[in-house]
Formats: sequence, structure tokens, C-alpha cells
Amino acid sequence: MSSAASPERVCVYLLSDIDTKASAEERARVSRRFVADSVRRYCEQEGRAVSETAIQGLVVGTLTDGTPAFEYGTHGKPFFADPALKDLYFSLSHTREIEVCAVCRTAVGCDIEYPKFRHLEAARMVKIAKRFFAPDEFEKLLPDPAGTFFSIWTKKEAYVKWTGNGFAEGFSSFSVFDLPEGVVCEKRILTGVEDAECAVCYEWGF
Repeated sequence: MSSAASPERVCVYLLSDIDTKASAEERARVSRRFVADSVRRYCEQEGRAVSETAIQGLVVGTLTDGTPAFEYGTHGKPFFADPALKDLYFSLSHTREIEVCAVCRTAVGCDIEYPKFRHLEAARMVKIAKRFFAPDEFEKLLPDPAGTFFSIWTKKEAYVKWTGNGFAEGFSSFSVFDLPEGVVCEKRILTGVEDAECAVCYEWGF
């Protein structure tokens, strides 16, 4: 598991070689352990103490009182239920056999795509962008669809994960080139999967 961190302490951790044939239950178990490991590493990097009880709660999915370790927003955005972790936020994304987890001290969104797995032709990218991209995003796409589509798409996915609204946000209703003041959507390059397109969204200056 590798990571990338910015001075703003938004850390993105990578889990690779996931068994794509595993059951949904097993994938969920692997994801919970991955989130727990990511939180542990983040706290170590921050010089912050975190109890093993809190970590184990994430692994098994329940707190010591039997209640769920995760809470969910209206559109499914997950949050930590343990009071010891209430000031930490995370975002998960996966594509095929890799998964990423962003951890931060404020709301965060993360998305990853592997263009080589998508097999999208330029014409298809343009068609999708015409439906889901804002006008200025679409204009930036046209000169080089293959080179810009996933860069814009992952930032848009990261943004709606940051807001917690998901696809209910309306993808064409906002532009990643004209975000609210203080909101950042940026690309992250992860060691070992440099050809993947990964983006995080968070609020600057937290």
C-alpha cells in the first residue's frame, strides 16, 4: 500500500491486486480493512494517537456497543460513527483490481479511473462529455479527448463525492474549472499506478 500526501495533509492511499472474482461480502471486508489501515497510517503521519479499538471497529464494521462503525448521508456518503474519529473524513474509489482511500481532517472526495480498462474511443468520450460536462469543460476536451477526458471526469467525480450529493448533483451543472472559492480539485499521481487518473477534492485552508 502506497500513499501520496500534499502539504494540506490530504493523504491518498493505494491498495492494489484486489481479487476481482471475490464475493461482494469479501470485497466489503477488504475495503473496511483498507480504510482502517489508511486511518492508522494517516494518524501516524499526523503524529496523532488513535486507539486500536477505533481501528478494529472499522475492520469489523461495528463499534463496541454493536452499532455500525459507519454512518451514511442522504446520498450514501460514508462517515465514521466512532466519536474518536468524528474529526476525520475519508473517501473511497476503485477501478478493477485497485482501490484508493483519501483521508483528511475535512470533507474530501476521491476518484480513480484506469483509462486502459475503459476502451473508450474519442468519439464516445465526446458523446459522454456533451451530456455530462459543463460548456467550458466540453470546450477544453475537444482538442484532445483522449488526453483530457479522464482528467476532467475524475475531478467531477471527486467533487460530487466531496459534496456528498453524488450523481444527484447534476454533472453538467458545475465546472471543475469554476469551483466555489476555497474548493480544490486536483490530480494525484500514485506510485505504481502512474498511468491511472486519480483526483481529490477538498476545501483549501482547513
